[in-house]
Amino acid sequence: MTVINTSPAIHLHAVLPGGLGVLPGVIGEIIVPLEAGQELAAGNAKDSAWREIQRLPGIHHRTKAVAIHPLISAQIDLGEAAVIQTALDEALDAVILDDLKARRVALTLGLQVTGTDRIRAPRSRPVRWHEVALQSAPTFRSATFRCIS
Repeated sequence: MTVINTSPAIHLHAVLPGGLGVLPGVIGEIIVPLEAGQELAAGNAKDSAWREIQRLPGIHHRTKAVAIHPLISAQIDLGEAAVIQTALDEALDAVILDDLKARRVALTLGLQVTGTDRIRAPRSRPVRWHEVALQSAPTFRSATFRCIS
């Protein structure tokens, strides 16, 4: 399982053919901490991403707030801190974060980190978006998601 923060969830849902729903088939199930879910819900007035993400299979939405260690919450925003603390509490080793400071905190705590910037769609020929598949590298830290064309 991988824990995802608000910004990567929104961006990946927008850019991946099939939205965020394609990731569980590649990297396993996804966890959205309550705090990240609340941020997504707050942006719901702007777009429908949160309503769509809530219905996707393989994406689990936590309904209880996580008790965040003060040393984590003192350094980064609540959503990022909740992602890191959830991964630590549930003995998960992978998180998806875009914030540089949050990434550094997660790496310091021994978590494997990736972000939206690792999404690539190489094009050897025109991409047929209906034929999209994702591949991940052997380790999540170096994972690159590719659009197979």
